Amino acid sequence: MSVLEHIIERMDDGFGERLAGTSVGPELAAVLASVDVAAVPNGSVIDVLQASARLRAYAEGLYLGAVASVLERGPSAGPDSVARLAEPERYAPDEVRAALVMNRRQGWSESEFAYALCRGLPAVHAEMLAGRIDRDRAWVFTQHLAGLPGELVAKVLDAVLTEAPGLTTGQLRARILKLIITVDPDHARDAYERALAERAVVGYLNPDGTAVIAASGLPPDEAAAATERIAGLARAAKRAGHPGRVDQLRADIYLRLLDDRFHHLTRTEMIAALLDEAGRTQAPPAEPPTREVSPGDISPGEAVAAEGPPCPEPHNVGARDSEASNAEPEQDRPDSAGPDDAGPGENSPQEHAPTPAPRPASSEREPLGHVTGIEVRARLDSLARVNELPGELPGWGPILAETTRRAVARQHHGQWRWVVTDHEGYLLAEGLTRRRPGTGSPGHRAEGGIVELAIPATALARLAKDPPPA
Repeated sequence: MSVLEHIIERMDDGFGERLAGTSVGPELAAVLASVDVAAVPNGSVIDVLQASARLRAYAEGLYLGAVASVLERGPSAGPDSVARLAEPERYAPDEVRAALVMNRRQGWSESEFAYALCRGLPAVHAEMLAGRIDRDRAWVFTQHLAGLPGELVAKVLDAVLTEAPGLTTGQLRARILKLIITVDPDHARDAYERALAERAVVGYLNPDGTAVIAASGLPPDEAAAATERIAGLARAAKRAGHPGRVDQLRADIYLRLLDDRFHHLTRTEMIAALLDEAGRTQAPPAEPPTREVSPGDISPGEAVAAEGPPCPEPHNVGARDSEASNAEPEQDRPDSAGPDDAGPGENSPQEHAPTPAPRPASSEREPLGHVTGIEVRARLDSLARVNELPGELPGWGPILAETTRRAVARQHHGQWRWVVTDHEGYLLAEGLTRRRPGTGSPGHRAEGGIVELAIPATALARLAKDPPPA
C-alpha cells in the first residue's frame, strides 16, 4: 500500500502526524489533492491547513526560483543553450512581466524580490523549498537584509532563521532590525541617516476616489509623538461626545492639523470645533437619544492590536491606544489629565455647545516648543553610552541607541520606571525613579510620556564599579 493510500485509509488514526511527515513536494500535493477537506474530521482539518501552507511555500519557492533563473539568462544565446549571466541585464525584468502579463511596476518588483531572495539569501530560499518559510516571511528577510555585508547577514540568519516559522511577520521584522542594530550599530546608523536624508511627503488618489497622504523617512521618536498627539485628541473628542468612530476622528484631526484649520487653536478649541462640525454636518434625529457615550460605542474594528509596524504594513495612527482607551479609565492615562480634556457634554453627547468655546487664556495654551510625550524603553548602560544597544518604541519596534537617548532626554516630565533583571532576563526588582539626569533635553521638551529603564544586574554592577564620565 502506498503512503497516499495508507494516509487516506487511516485518516482517523494519526492522520495529522502522517500528513506532517509527508515530504513537501509532489507527494504531499498528491495527498492533499486526494483529500476531501469538507469530509475531514474537526480534529484533523488544522493538519490539512498546515500541510497546505507548507505546500504553498514550496510552490512559491519554485516560482521565485524560476523568476530568478529567467533574469540571469543571456538573451543573445540560442533557445537550446543554457547561458547564464553574472548579473541580470538592465531590462531583464521586462521578460518576466511579459511572460506573466504584469504591469511594469509589478514585474520589476517581483523580479527584484526573486533575485534578492534566491541569489542574495539562498538559505532563506531553501527554507521556502522545505515548506518552512512562506512568501511573506521571505519578503521580510529580503527587505531588511538585501545589500547588507555578508558577515552581518550570516550572523542575523544564524540567530533568527530557525525561529522564523514560529514568528509573525511583525515579530520577525522586529527581531531582524534589533539584531542588525546590535551586531553592527555603525551600519544601522549609516542606513538610518541615508533614509532620513530622503524623507518626503507624498499624496495620491485611491481607486475609490479618496486620497492618501503619507510621510516617509521620519525620525521614529518624533513620528511616535505626532501620532500620540493625534490619538490623544481623538480620545478627548470621543469622551466629549463626538459621534464619529475613533479612526475617523484620527483622520479628521490629522487633516485639520495639516491644512491650517487648527492653526493657533488650543486643545479645547480643537475639540469644540470637531463637536461643532459634527453637529452641523449630521441630520438631527427625530427623537434625540438619551444614552451616554461609553466604551462600547467604539466598535471592535477600531481596536487594533500592537505588534509592530508592519513594512510593508503601515503603522496605524494611534492603534496601540485605541484598544487601551476602551479598557482603561481615561483619567489614568498620561495625556488625559488637565482642563482641556473635559469639554461640554463629556457625559452626554447632547449637551455639548453648538459653537466653539471662547478663546481661553494664554495659560491654557500648549507651550511653544513642547511635544507630546511617548513611551520609550531603553537599557541603562546604553543611555550611559557604554554600548550602542537599541532601544524600543512599544508598538513601533527597535530604534537606534542615539535615537533612544534623544527620546529619553525629552521625557523629563513623564513617568520613569525601572526594572532590574538577572542574566536570564527574570525580574529582580522594580520601581519608579526619584531623580532624573541633570542634563538638559535637546530640542523640544515632551509633556508626559513614559520611560522604561531596563537594567541587567550585571550591567548595574559594572556601572557601579566603573561609572561612565559625567
